[in-house]
Amino acid sequence: MPVINIKSLPVKDQIIIPDILVRLNKAVAEASHIETEHVWSYWEYLNSGYYAVGKSVAAAVHEETHSPIIRVTSLEGRSEEEIKNILETIADIISRELDIDYGNVFIVYEDHKTNMVFDGGLGVQS
Repeated sequence: MPVINIKSLPVKDQIIIPDILVRLNKAVAEASHIETEHVWSYWEYLNSGYYAVGKSVAAAVHEETHSPIIRVTSLEGRSEEEIKNILETIADIISRELDIDYGNVFIVYEDHKTNMVFDGGLGVQS
């Protein structure tokens, strides 16, 4: 049940976010060895000028600064190798789709105990 939240400044070129999210879900599902229906993702834009790196404020995504900020929330139990695969998969897709440097993608992975997540009953231990 990974949930992928992407926050970024607006991008310079036209991208089709729904298509990117579907590709991302499919690739993360494959990297996680789970069904695609168990991967959720959404994208939020930050307002231009509302993201500072040090003293630099930007209006749009840059190739080497003002990284997209991505948070992956998932249930506990994945191995370090599985988590690494998920993070690298996301970084690869986002860097290609936004035409930015691979090293300019920032991702935080958060594990949550199964009894701390409600997903229609899934993941909840009695």
